[in-house]
Amino acid sequence: FHAVALADGVKCSTGPSICINGPCYTSPQVTISGSGQSGQSVLHIDGSNNVTLQYITVSFGSLASNQGGGGVYFNGSGSLTLDTSVVSFNTAGYGGGIDFIGSGGNATLSLLANSLVLSNTALVDGGGVRMEGTSRFFALQDQSLIAFNHAANGHGGGLDLIAPARADVGSSGYNGLGVIYDNDAAYGGGVSLNDGGDNGSGVEAIARFFSTNAQKPVRISGNNATVGGGAMYLKPFLTTFPGGSASYAEACLFDFRIDDNNAPDGGAIY
Repeated sequence: FHAVALADGVKCSTGPSICINGPCYTSPQVTISGSGQSGQSVLHIDGSNNVTLQYITVSFGSLASNQGGGGVYFNGSGSLTLDTSVVSFNTAGYGGGIDFIGSGGNATLSLLANSLVLSNTALVDGGGVRMEGTSRFFALQDQSLIAFNHAANGHGGGLDLIAPARADVGSSGYNGLGVIYDNDAAYGGGVSLNDGGDNGSGVEAIARFFSTNAQKPVRISGNNATVGGGAMYLKPFLTTFPGGSASYAEACLFDFRIDDNNAPDGGAIY
């Protein structure tokens, strides 16, 4: 893509284009597209970096089933922050929208206000966002959304956590929609926590959901799973003790709503 240098504090654009279930907000006018570049993530970030995407749309990345991060691939330490930005209509094997791997140190992925992960597809796991390694996911501000993403053959339609990744979600969602809304997968239509085959003793995948706005509780709603866990699916790895090893899947929820989700087993949580 063509990179344009801007002075500090200068935004790419200020035109309205985020309009889902309500009023529009100042949002991306600069689109970075992977159309016609099959086999490459739209944005690929390695090493130690602190990157903020502001007023940007990342779309139409297309990867094979053994590749990760159709829209954004991050592998390293530091941070990636989405501020009034959209990751949409990307496809990959893992992390259709974003595949985020913490390695060589801690790494954080944050969704700020008016940041959306929409209509991405994982051919295996993590339709919207997939978190792995020493990584942590934050969605704490109102007007953020993970919605309409797909992982039909695997785990985590909206958000997929692989131990020891962690997530803290306190956003009240976007224009009346729950922060994790109308995603689908085989296991964990909204959220999946699993060990990923990790045999390290005491390794945990942890998700914490809590409200930051007393009038608008955090919600996981309208998600679907074809096997188990309409809203949330948790799968630990355990071996025989003593002398064995384990990884854990742990969800801690406080002042929350899980509603209108669907699955053959565990319509809400499996």
